[in-house]
Amino acid sequence: MSPHLIVMLTYDDLTAPNAAEIFQQCKDSPAHYWGFKEQPLPLDEMRALYRQMKDCGKTTCLEVVAYTEEEGMEAAHMAVECQCDILMGTTFTDNINAYCQEHGIKYMPFVGLVSGRPSTLDGDIRAMVGEAQHYIECGAYGIDLLAYRYTGDTEALIHSLCSQVDAPVCVAGSIDSYEKLDIIDTAGAWAFTIGGAFFNQRFGNTFPEQIDNVFRYLQRKEETCCDTKVTEDETERNILTVEICDSSRERHANKDTSPSSHSNDSVVDYYDTIADQYDDSRFGNSYGHFIDYEERRILDQLIDTAHGTQRLEMACGTGRLTNYATHALDASNEMMKHARRRHQNVDFRQASATDTGFDDNMFDTVYAFHLMMHLDTNVISDIINEAYRILKPGGCLIFDIPSQQRRRLLRHKQSSWHGATTLKVKDVKTMTAGRFSLSSTHGIMLLPVHKLPTSLRKPLRRTDYTLANSFLKPYSSYIVLKLVKKN
Repeated sequence: MSPHLIVMLTYDDLTAPNAAEIFQQCKDSPAHYWGFKEQPLPLDEMRALYRQMKDCGKTTCLEVVAYTEEEGMEAAHMAVECQCDILMGTTFTDNINAYCQEHGIKYMPFVGLVSGRPSTLDGDIRAMVGEAQHYIECGAYGIDLLAYRYTGDTEALIHSLCSQVDAPVCVAGSIDSYEKLDIIDTAGAWAFTIGGAFFNQRFGNTFPEQIDNVFRYLQRKEETCCDTKVTEDETERNILTVEICDSSRERHANKDTSPSSHSNDSVVDYYDTIADQYDDSRFGNSYGHFIDYEERRILDQLIDTAHGTQRLEMACGTGRLTNYATHALDASNEMMKHARRRHQNVDFRQASATDTGFDDNMFDTVYAFHLMMHLDTNVISDIINEAYRILKPGGCLIFDIPSQQRRRLLRHKQSSWHGATTLKVKDVKTMTAGRFSLSSTHGIMLLPVHKLPTSLRKPLRRTDYTLANSFLKPYSSYIVLKLVKKN
């Protein structure tokens, strides 16, 4: 069962002035849950809009950014006057909870330290889990989790709440990409809100089109959901398992968090779908900027771009790092459309990294970033074999992989196929023995520099780079390896 979409007619935590007009355009859409904020519409306009929604058979939500009991009680009175079904937000108090129960309103308060407008979320994850469990014991219907306004590890927060709180969890904040929908879906959340992202056209052009796109995406994921194993057949070694099991969403607890992976077709479908939003959602934020800077710093050292050298980028995506390549490939044609526009002098090919179709001994360098982490070790081995075939003797294979030692230290468990595979350097040496020699390794991001104030990030980059390439390298977020093909 997919999570419910709650369409919020809000932007920057304020109800849009044309909210009623937008609802009329979308009233026949598959979205069943609709809502908006307590500001700035007058109460009579709020009543009228909720009445329109209910007349169309919709379930109505009022999400309130309120941090005092007085403000919260005012919001609860407002929800009763508007005959709203669900009150979301507010700081939990016994009085607000009791009032909602008395008037038959489902109450979903915030957890953690919520502040500001637009709001942000701080706090310890374990403390927020305990807080949520207490609210549910007191009779609250569920939890309004501002996960995508959280200053810490958003994915860990979502998975912790969804797996340990036996009640509906609605993930809110700035949900503006299909990648975030994957995380929410895999975690087993009951629902999620989208508001500002629809106004910013993150999922398409018009409101009705974007709602349909989100529903189609989730439906396609649900249709491909199954419990299969990687086949032992040699002809199917690059088919990955998909074990996205969401029965926990129905019971809201005891979630199986073992990593899973998709079939090749579904991975390609995923990237085809998110291609237009990929750069903004992955690299248009402080984390993405930091990773991009560090990856380029390393590639500048490792790749010889001298005239006449042949350089292949595998899984080039939208072409973020394709400026180092003479040739590039990706299985997703939609992603490559963006890469082709960026790099018109590069020879592009739609192909799998396990079967590139290039000649033997053709390239001086083959490199791939953010590829191996999504694949199981059999497929990684196949890619290494293909790189060996197409590299010249003495040619270089360069790729990154999440650090297994760091994830174990932090007890991080990836619960979807996306970025689930980790390796140690010695694992790679074992996989490539006899064919490649390990030339060098490089660490990326030991410290969460991207979370610091902007003024501190630049001066601390050098410190982080030094530490990430010291004896602490195995505990960096990512390890970049340079392998040299043996003659």
